[in-house]
Amino acid sequence: MFGEPLIVLDSVDSTNRYALDWAGAPHGAAVVAQAQTGGRGRLGRSWSSPPGRGLYLSVVLRNLPDSLVARLSLVIALATARAARALSGLPVGTKWPNDIVAPDGSGQYRKIGGILCEARAEPETIQGGGSPGRKVVAGIGLNLTHRAEELPERPVFPASSLYLLGGREYSALEALPVVLAQLEAAIEAHQAGDWPRLRAEFSAMCAGLGEVGSVRLIDTTVYGLLKEIDDGGALILTTADGPRRLLAGDVSLI
Repeated sequence: MFGEPLIVLDSVDSTNRYALDWAGAPHGAAVVAQAQTGGRGRLGRSWSSPPGRGLYLSVVLRNLPDSLVARLSLVIALATARAARALSGLPVGTKWPNDIVAPDGSGQYRKIGGILCEARAEPETIQGGGSPGRKVVAGIGLNLTHRAEELPERPVFPASSLYLLGGREYSALEALPVVLAQLEAAIEAHQAGDWPRLRAEFSAMCAGLGEVGSVRLIDTTVYGLLKEIDDGGALILTTADGPRRLLAGDVSLI
């Protein structure tokens, strides 16, 4: 069961760092903190983690097939969006590949959460000359009761929180069991061969899919139709030069 065992911390630099360093943590073990002093997002970005304002959670995952590792950010983002919907009643959605967003009533999407998956090989698990064991940590940041002044400036998909969008406050311990249950259900569904349904659900709630947009890559920005999510979890972008298959990038709408 996800969340067994569970470590609850008042403050930590990063729940992902703690979980990665947690030797022998079993599949489903979790770390949650009231605050992070060095919360991280994708591409080395910081994640605003003031005390008592958000869910700062990392879950240890083991023995995952390569197919799930490749799609993991999407599966975890879908599960987190499901949980945020169940918790708040808001029309929370996803943004490829790893963001949680919700409309603010004016037609603009606001970012309220993000996913950071990190892996580490554990050589001590090698047996009989086999490959090292691979531990994957799924880190989740979900803005629950952040106030506007506590959120970073974002020119695209500005940041918000469930409180700012819905007017109700939530505690991390209230959100935790809902998120853990959805994570476990999504992982088990993928393991049971239900990826086509998970992909369809992610796509249905994915901001901008089917619209014209841009994707910022490390060294360039490409423009086109955000056509679909393929079987491997990549974004297919229809450009003037033909289709491009993107594994990562920052999506903006035009």
